[in-house]
Amino acid sequence: MVDMSEPWWYPLARDVVAKSSNSSNFLAFRFMEPVHLRVAAEEFQPYTEVTHDPTTGATLLKGPTINILQALASSLNFTYSLIHGDGFLGAPLPNGSWDGVMGMLQRQEVDLALGPLALTPQRAEVVDFTQPFFLEKMRLLQARPTSTPDPWGLLTPFSVVVWVCIAVSFVAVVVAVAATVLCLGRGEPSHPADHLLAVASVLIGQALPWIPKGLAVRVALGTWMLSVIIIANSYSGSLTSLLTVRELSAKYDSLRQVVDDPDVTILLEGSTAFSAYLETAQKGIFLEVRRATEQRGRFLLAKDLWRSLHLLQDGRHVMLIDEETGKKFTSDYFSMTGECDHYVSRDVFFNMILAMAVPKGSPLLQLLDHRIRMVREYGLCRTWILRQIYNVSHCLEPLAKDTSLIPYTLTHLWGAFLLLGCGLSLASLIFCWDVLCFRARSAAAEEKYQLKIQWT
Repeated sequence: MVDMSEPWWYPLARDVVAKSSNSSNFLAFRFMEPVHLRVAAEEFQPYTEVTHDPTTGATLLKGPTINILQALASSLNFTYSLIHGDGFLGAPLPNGSWDGVMGMLQRQEVDLALGPLALTPQRAEVVDFTQPFFLEKMRLLQARPTSTPDPWGLLTPFSVVVWVCIAVSFVAVVVAVAATVLCLGRGEPSHPADHLLAVASVLIGQALPWIPKGLAVRVALGTWMLSVIIIANSYSGSLTSLLTVRELSAKYDSLRQVVDDPDVTILLEGSTAFSAYLETAQKGIFLEVRRATEQRGRFLLAKDLWRSLHLLQDGRHVMLIDEETGKKFTSDYFSMTGECDHYVSRDVFFNMILAMAVPKGSPLLQLLDHRIRMVREYGLCRTWILRQIYNVSHCLEPLAKDTSLIPYTLTHLWGAFLLLGCGLSLASLIFCWDVLCFRARSAAAEEKYQLKIQWT
């Protein structure tokens, strides 16, 4: 007995599936009369892209899944109408039903869902998946890091420990030389200030203000000079390298970095296989991601991901996105602006197998499977994907170093001018102190001279 709620072609498809024993039989089959299928389609770039005709306003779809659909339609002799839902691919609801494309399949409102949809055990209980045609990975999309000026770049050639050792060595040499002269009581200046000036002169590459005569003092100062030569050359070489080649590093290259930064806003598509997985996470990094998204996450429609791309530029937003989608956005942005302002992270935190789907028990499944396998094995899926992201290669250079010849501005080197300003300010204060002391000594000498005249 025929189920009147089923499409008329269901019994015919079941009969073909029952009688066919190998793939060649399936590939040879065509519907004698054109069959009309209801096909659910939502935007999922670069696989399925929704555009609008500027003249008629009609909705148009393009992308690899549309190419596959057209190949299937030609092979099986069916026509189709595209049906849009609520903008989501689908996730389970608390009442057991599904939203998005998955809900349309569950309610048998459509005969085929383009998706592509990620295969999960939970989804497989509700729908039947076709042969997979792509492996997708999830990564982080963020503003591409640039070389930012470091106001304290003059200190970066050495670590804090090295700077401390230099300071300690400086004091030690001053004390050693001064103590040697005081103990011997001959040969060199005896005032500690003279020794401090001598050791400081060597440190900044100047000659000694006086000639050491004692062997012990000569050995101490000679060792200090040799050490300063090594330290100064190491510093100048490292500083030159840092000024010429600037290190670049992504702010967020892993989920852990995103979770640990309470100030970053997380952008991700809602009602997907990944968002559904987060809802069930009970431990590990994904549990932390779920809690983070509850506090500072924004779930978006797939069509709104591109529109939200500008939010990444402030460095306080990061998008959890499919790798190929991120490449598509990067490629389109470069095509529009000529700039590579976005970076797809190296860290892969979620893997998905993508396929189309049909309602549970649909006889269309095996008719589609063999044809999709042929399309996949001929490499057409990957070829169609690459056509969508042809410009991405311009922006996939790994983050390592920035060697661009950009003139340095005051913003880059204000640390050096700050040091100069502090030195001049200190010199001015010492100058004022010397003037006051000189005037005081002069006044005292004048007063003493006048008293001497009066007594005589």
